[in-house]
Amino acid sequence: MLQLVVSFVFAWRLALAGLPFTLLFVAPSVVLGKRMAAAAGEARAAYEEAGGVAEQAVSSIRTVVSYRGERQTLERFGRALARSTALGIKQGLIKGAVIGSLGIMYAVWSFMSSYIYALFILKNQITTCSEDGDGDPVGQRTLNVWRWRWRLSVEMQ
Repeated sequence: MLQLVVSFVFAWRLALAGLPFTLLFVAPSVVLGKRMAAAAGEARAAYEEAGGVAEQAVSSIRTVVSYRGERQTLERFGRALARSTALGIKQGLIKGAVIGSLGIMYAVWSFMSSYIYALFILKNQITTCSEDGDGDPVGQRTLNVWRWRWRLSVEMQ
């Protein structure tokens, strides 16, 4: 919240342009987070079921062997693991969607960079802080530093 206030104080045009995009960051995180929690709970239950089958088979191994129940026990264990495998795949897809939704962040950064270019370089309107002792706006001084660093990096190549 403090970042939002500071951004509105120092560059209100830029903050106002970026404010609607906050929903693009928050909404996917909330929705996919809830789905991930639900899938994790289901997977935990499936693993508990498979663990219960294995525990029963190991604890009564003599009975299972004497009644030739190995195949049935393996089938029950396999069904329990198949469910947990499907839920693991579902969790993986949700995690992939979360990482994919981070691409929205890059798109917003791109928009904000072009907006900064429009305000700062074309209109020279981001000079809201103050002026230094030479009467040079802070925004112009920042632009001069960027130009100097660009020239330096080009000369070093």
